[in-house]
Amino acid sequence: MRIFERAFAAGGVPVSFSEGFHPHARMSFGPPLKTGWESLEEYMDVQLDAAMDDVAAACNAKLPEGIVVMRVVAIDDRAPKLAVDIVAVALDVALESDDAIAAGAPPLKNGGAAGADVAAISSALSNRFLNPPPSAAGGEPRVLEAEVAQTEGTIHIRYTSTMDNGRIVTPDSIVAAVIGDPASFRMPVKVMRRAQFVVRNERHVSPIDEGVVHTSS
Repeated sequence: MRIFERAFAAGGVPVSFSEGFHPHARMSFGPPLKTGWESLEEYMDVQLDAAMDDVAAACNAKLPEGIVVMRVVAIDDRAPKLAVDIVAVALDVALESDDAIAAGAPPLKNGGAAGADVAAISSALSNRFLNPPPSAAGGEPRVLEAEVAQTEGTIHIRYTSTMDNGRIVTPDSIVAAVIGDPASFRMPVKVMRRAQFVVRNERHVSPIDEGVVHTSS
């Protein structure tokens, strides 16, 4: 938040401030990103005192390397807060294939390239998180879709989890259920948040998709 406050000020973005003895910029973020995770897609709402052309360029000229404003759209004042409107996230969980095998994942057979058996991991993932019927306990996060891939000695488990009050099906629980205890791995598991979704007309869509929260002007 401090980074964006400084970027807005340095870039001349006319951000609206609250009143009182300790005014603060009127901006809010979506669900927080866990410390140590990376992200390709984060959202924030910002209230401006006046219209401004090319807010993204003004911010990007001042933001540090690694943080980039990709797109800015106008939204309706009545749009729900991001923290409650975002109800699902897509994650990429990456771990070393050697760690997976050491933890109990089956290796490839029949002379295949070195690595773990992705098909076996995929089957375990489906049986544990996709095939069982929905839990009778309402509000529990669940996996909507998932896939497993392997590239250059790294296993990627990519899945989309529902989010309820900030709770998701965690990467550690996924890895522990289909491979083994992440705490036993030689290399830490890397997590990338690839996308976030709101629900419109029973579909999971981006918060800035056309017609989701845009104004008509």
